[in-house]
Order: sequence, then structure tokens, then C-alpha cells
Amino acid sequence: CSSNKLTALNVNNNVALTMLDCSDNQLSTLRVSNNTALDKLDVSKNNLLNVNVRSNTVLKTLNVSDNAGITALALGYNIGLETLEASNTALTDIDLSKNLEIKNLNLSGCSSMHILDVSKNVALENLNVGGTSLETLDVTKNVALVNLNVGGTLLETLDVMKNVSLSMLNYNGCKIDATGLKIGTYVVAADVPGVVFYSSGSVVKIVSKDETQAEWGPSSNYKGAVSNTDGVANTNKIVADSPAAQWCRAKGLAWYLPAIDELKAVYDNKSKLNATLSSPLVGGTQLGTNSYWSSTEYGSNSSCYVYFSEGYDNSHGKDDTYSVRAVRAL
Repeated sequence: CSSNKLTALNVNNNVALTMLDCSDNQLSTLRVSNNTALDKLDVSKNNLLNVNVRSNTVLKTLNVSDNAGITALALGYNIGLETLEASNTALTDIDLSKNLEIKNLNLSGCSSMHILDVSKNVALENLNVGGTSLETLDVTKNVALVNLNVGGTLLETLDVMKNVSLSMLNYNGCKIDATGLKIGTYVVAADVPGVVFYSSGSVVKIVSKDETQAEWGPSSNYKGAVSNTDGVANTNKIVADSPAAQWCRAKGLAWYLPAIDELKAVYDNKSKLNATLSSPLVGGTQLGTNSYWSSTEYGSNSSCYVYFSEGYDNSHGKDDTYSVRAVRAL
């Protein structure tokens, strides 16, 4: 009964009902106390102020998103709940201490939400609190967490050292420390997404999910970009004349053409990076088997590259066109 502009719905006599989808209507009230067999309820995109599911003790999936008037949810009796979609509601907080089976939690767009305790929800795999007013969030107990979106929140710190299963993190617009992210994690930061290729102590670096083909720069034009490890310094020296470096820097001031050792680190983790890049949720371009430019200069007429088919590095003419990936530190 979704998308029918319903203003009222009576399912009291349907006591054996296990699934109810009445999303995208104009409901202002809903009574499902007689529907004790319900395990899936979707009432998103309505005009509801309250959703009472106290009697629906076998409920596994609940979607109340886009009901702007909902300010509270009581879920203490729904101990088997696995998925809760409550985005774009007026929730200020929510008690999930009894919902130990919950795996998927979406509270994005709940701009009034400032408190969230998920310390007991150790089965949680997907958590989206983007666009909330959270200033703190403790996910150290959520070791099963795979996807985490805290973009647009008020968070300034976030400890993900113990989230060993984390593969996607969106903290766009937040000033948090990304220490502890494992190689292969998909990250969205400063409006540009990338994949972690280096993580050691407090230093975390990501590589762009896309690439291009470009020349390194004009021959007979020595720039002194000779560092094997500092791609930022190299890029600053060559960016005025290097199409490859210019493409990288166009992503933002923090992005640069990697130095040869940084590029080798990308190659060394190629399989992990490609596993992430090939995910439909990422939609990236996998690293190929061709040659990739580094920012490390070899001389007036040549610069260093890495051949991604076998991993060896060499130098070639600056006016040759090779593949280019941008990198940056978090």
C-alpha cells in the first residue's frame, strides 16, 4: 500500500501479517498492536508523530525515515530488531540498550540528535549518523562495524583503532583523527574520496579512486624534485609545468603526485586497493597493469615511474604519457 496517498489504514484484523509497507503516504496515525507477527514494517515518508511497536516483539526491520514529526522511539520490547532506518526525523536521542541484535542503524539527517550510545550494540555493522548534531561518538566496542558515516557532524575526535572490520568511513566536514584506519579502507574526507594505501602510527595516506593519463612535463626542464619520499615537496616544485601534478592538485591543495616510494606503497597494496575500488558502493577505477608516474625527477629529461604489472621502477622521458593517481595524507 505504498505511494497511494493514504490518510488512514486499518490492519487490526490482519493478525497474521508479517510484512507491512505503507511508505510514501499521508498517514498521521498507525495502529499495529494486533499485528504481533510483524517482522518488517516500513512507514517511511508519512506524517506520523509516533510509531508504537511495543506489541511487535518479533520485529526485525523498522523504517520510520522521513517522518519529520517523530521525536522519540521506544524500542525496548523489540529485542530482535536488526535494522532501524530513522533518518530525517526529529529524534534527539534514542535508547538502543536492549537492541543487542541490531546490525544496521541509519540516523542520518536527524539534525537535533546530540546523544547516541551504541556501546552495547556490538553486532552493529552499518552506522550512519551523518548530518546529526553529535559531538561525541564511542565506537570502540563496535568491532563488527564495516561502514561508518559521521560526515557533517560536530565530531572532532573519533577512535577507530579497534574497528578492525571497518572498510568505509565518511567523515567529510569533520575534524577528526583518522589514526588506525587499515589499508584498503574507503574514506571520504574534504569532499574527495580515496582508499587508504599507507597507515603507520599517526600517518595515514589515501590514493584517489580515479586516475588519468598525462605527461609528466616538458623535457630539458630540471626542477629538483628528487625526493623519494616527499611527494608534496616534489609536487610543489613541478606543478606549474607538470600536467600530471596539475591533475592531482586540482582535487585540492592537500593532494599531490606521489613520490616514488609512496607510489611503490600503492603498488604493494594493489590487491587490497582494487578489492575496495571494485566495490559497487565505491565505484572506483581499479589500478591497472600499466606504468604510473611518480613525482620524483631523475634528470632534466626523465622522471621515475612504477610499472604496475610487475612492480619495478625505472625512469623515462618526461614527455611520455603514463597513468596518474593522486594521493594525500589525512
